Amino acid sequence: MSEKLALKVRYLLRMKRISPAEFASRMGVSFAQVSKILSGKENLGFETICKMERVLGNRLVDIDTTEKTEGYSISQKTYDRWLHSYSFGREKAFASLSFI
Repeated sequence: MSEKLALKVRYLLRMKRISPAEFASRMGVSFAQVSKILSGKENLGFETICKMERVLGNRLVDIDTTEKTEGYSISQKTYDRWLHSYSFGREKAFASLSFI
């Protein structure tokens, strides 16, 4: 999945004319981490994916509620609520995240 996501992110960066250095700055991470992300070698967490979505202004991951991942399933509505609240503060975002 990381390789497919990396391909999509590289495409969006080109389309939006955002350099990897600027992307790193906007995400608040190091250039080295962005290099790993763009190479598909980084194991991405939920928080990192949300940061990338916020910076790029595009959804990168869709949640499929019909399939369980590692014993959890999350609804699209919950994901959207979490993503929206993430921009208003980390604690609030994590408090609103609930697994079904």
